[in-house]
Amino acid sequence: MAITVAPLSLAGVTNAAYTIRVTNAAGGGGEVVWERSSLESDQFGDGAGSLSFVGPCDAQAGTNSVQLTLEALYEGNGVLIPTDSYRNPTPLTLHVACVPNADASVTFDMTIARNAQQGFFDVAVSFDEVFCSAKLDCKGEDGGEITLLHNGDAGRDTTVVLGFACTGRLPGEAGNTHLYMNDIVVTCDGRSVTVDPSKGPGNLVAGDGYSQSHPGVLFGAAVYQGEEQVGFNKAYWDVALGLVDPAPANCVLTASATASREVFVGGETPAGTSYPVVVWNVPLTNGDAPAALTCGRHRLAGGDEVTITYSSLTTPVPFSHVFVTGPVVEGVWGAAVWDVSTWGP
Repeated sequence: MAITVAPLSLAGVTNAAYTIRVTNAAGGGGEVVWERSSLESDQFGDGAGSLSFVGPCDAQAGTNSVQLTLEALYEGNGVLIPTDSYRNPTPLTLHVACVPNADASVTFDMTIARNAQQGFFDVAVSFDEVFCSAKLDCKGEDGGEITLLHNGDAGRDTTVVLGFACTGRLPGEAGNTHLYMNDIVVTCDGRSVTVDPSKGPGNLVAGDGYSQSHPGVLFGAAVYQGEEQVGFNKAYWDVALGLVDPAPANCVLTASATASREVFVGGETPAGTSYPVVVWNVPLTNGDAPAALTCGRHRLAGGDEVTITYSSLTTPVPFSHVFVTGPVVEGVWGAAVWDVSTWGP
């Protein structure tokens, strides 16, 4: 589910902070699916009050409520704007129909309407008491391109979203869910980019969060991570990639991920075990000049684009990054992201 806040029409605003709360019933009732506070537009938006955030909803409940609260506005170099100098229209609540393996989007528009659609993915595949789902979206539920990330003065522009979510614990059961992922790579004719999904959450920086050839493939990227607070201990790890315009020809996205109830020794799938791994191999553009976006909405096991493969009994699959649900560590809400490349046996 993509939650979008349109830019604010308030002169001088350089940042805004919000709280988002999702519950599994209409009118803000039911249980809290997840809640995030202190979401700032300079980390998750354009720095002028807009916000883009991707998180799960409760498909079993059907109708979910999304509540947005404006916490604060800032001007200049982080100077708080007095609350009595503007009228705060929040809290605002919108309802969304959460459907398994289908897209849902919510736009809070306090100035002008901006379409931004992103899919929510529900449990699709289970293995070793871990339930996972994955997808890659290039198109929204209306068949149009997803426009989520900001591309400078062009505003929100063409965005590809990779989604991965898993749960490894029953309600009330102690322990963690571990999501593992390798770098995301997009290779095109004469161009390539490598994205490090552990550099989030929020907007990534070229040269740090992602590195690419010149001319480039992406105008930006962002990482969204979190954990549901209702029902199963489900963790989600989503990555948004903004494609440059005109798009390069013959682009293909590749990535891999898996999950477990316990920590992988050395960051590898268990030795001597045929362990399932989610693999993305998705053609994004064709060979035309200029190239056209050819990908659509690809769910796990729904075709050749997002599939399950298995590690060899004799050759474990290594992973570079892990996202672990649990207590706050190093400023990451509800989880920690570690570099596992240095983990020993």
